[in-house]
Amino acid sequence: MSTLWTTPLGALAVLFLSASLLILAGRRLPDRWRTALPAWLIGGALLLWIVLRFQTAQPMNLWVWEAPLGLSTALGFTLDGWAWLAGLGTTLLAFTAVTLPGWRSRPGFVDPRHWSLLALAFALVVVLADTWISLLAAWAALMLFLGLAAGGVTPRAAKAWGVGILSTLFLLMASLLNGLDSLGTALSGQTLNAQAQLLIVLAAALHIGVYPFHLWLVPEQHRAPGRHLILHLLAGLAALHLLGRFDLPLLASQAWVPLGIVALLGSALAAWADPNAERSWVYVLINRGVWTVLIVGLTRLPSPLGAIFPLAVLALGGALWGIARIAPYRARWSLPHLLAAAIFLGLPFTPGFASNAMLGQLAGSLIGLPGWLLTLLAQTLLVAALFRHPRPRLSEAEAASQGAPRGVTIALVLTAILALWWGVFPASLANLTGQALTAAHTNPLAQIRDAGWPGWVTLLFPLLIGLALALRDEQLFGQLRGWQMNLAFVAGLDWLYGGLERILRIVNTALGTLSDLLDGAGQFGWVLLAALVAWILFGG
Repeated sequence: MSTLWTTPLGALAVLFLSASLLILAGRRLPDRWRTALPAWLIGGALLLWIVLRFQTAQPMNLWVWEAPLGLSTALGFTLDGWAWLAGLGTTLLAFTAVTLPGWRSRPGFVDPRHWSLLALAFALVVVLADTWISLLAAWAALMLFLGLAAGGVTPRAAKAWGVGILSTLFLLMASLLNGLDSLGTALSGQTLNAQAQLLIVLAAALHIGVYPFHLWLVPEQHRAPGRHLILHLLAGLAALHLLGRFDLPLLASQAWVPLGIVALLGSALAAWADPNAERSWVYVLINRGVWTVLIVGLTRLPSPLGAIFPLAVLALGGALWGIARIAPYRARWSLPHLLAAAIFLGLPFTPGFASNAMLGQLAGSLIGLPGWLLTLLAQTLLVAALFRHPRPRLSEAEAASQGAPRGVTIALVLTAILALWWGVFPASLANLTGQALTAAHTNPLAQIRDAGWPGWVTLLFPLLIGLALALRDEQLFGQLRGWQMNLAFVAGLDWLYGGLERILRIVNTALGTLSDLLDGAGQFGWVLLAALVAWILFGG
């Protein structure tokens, strides 16, 4: 029985077994139980995961076999501090998501909260995986169940599944291009070549929903997309954990950093200009996903130290941002809203302060100065987007379904405690990885002192100007809503993907018509086959 609290198998067993029972018997349960059980079960898994912090981490190689074609492969799993931190973030996000009120499932579909238990289980397997085979299998299963969770609310599963298939294909190609013997060695001991780095970055960008690979997350109709959207961060944190496992000099190259800055600006522009509050809310999460990848590329810290603070920002800020959408409307901005904004913007004594100040290093060179100015503009628009839309009033049905938000309160308190702890004592994050950090990273007062004028300008200028834009939004842009909507349409890139879809449809129709003309019912194929056989037999 000690396995339940001394290894990750305890949390995984709770999730797998309870999810299976809920999916099979969930429709027979009373509405109250169907709503409360997923939160209690994920809360139990969260508690078991926290207990792991006080256990001695040991690798678990469960199965080794000889695959076909002579490829030496293995199912390997390991738990270290970096995996534990990513697992804590994903479990906390899942707990927050299922406790939010307002969930509704489509008639005849399984409750999406029940699928979220399996999605969380495979997200944990992804961060524990220490071989390519383990990673690929868990990666594909994660997107499968995220698609099922999305399909239970809106018909959006196909997009999630398409992204999952493509990202899994990228990971498979990365493992093969890095050498056929890489399948049988531990991930933690591998060095990636340039081709494998590129494919892993693309696979992670798809999972995180980095702009411009973000449209599978944005709701198509101008209505509430559902509470399930915060669940995409489970895949995002798992992908960010993967980026932190390897040294990726490709992300810090002069070609990728400008692309990251442009993506940061484009997503911030879409978040600010979109008139729909729910779409703007989603674009804020997309923008912070871009920010995390950009910081991982700019950091000079070794792996995984360079990714621990961005992961904490995305996990804690994402959880609070989800709570902020349903917080009681007593003031223009609620407490969860302000806490989420503080974490996303990297204010002092938050985990993201040192990372956000790192953007100021772009101002230190003539080449990086234009990028820094664009970053200031992007951060300004993000602040305006964060404070432009106060949380809309709930409908009567939503207000009646809220009840006592006990689970939401627990998630809020736990998230706020972790944010305060990791902001005041950032060394506690570094200790998880077993590596040492300089005082500039482990002491918040040293972080404030060493930020320099570029770091403070990167923080304060967007904060002040963005707040002014948000507070004066109606006076400044009230007469320009049509122009603003056009800007949101352009920045959102719906037109680009719509054009590509139409081109692919035309090409598909043309190829089908050509095939019908040439092949008919298959006779032309037989003619070609007969000609080929005749050429082989008599052509010499």
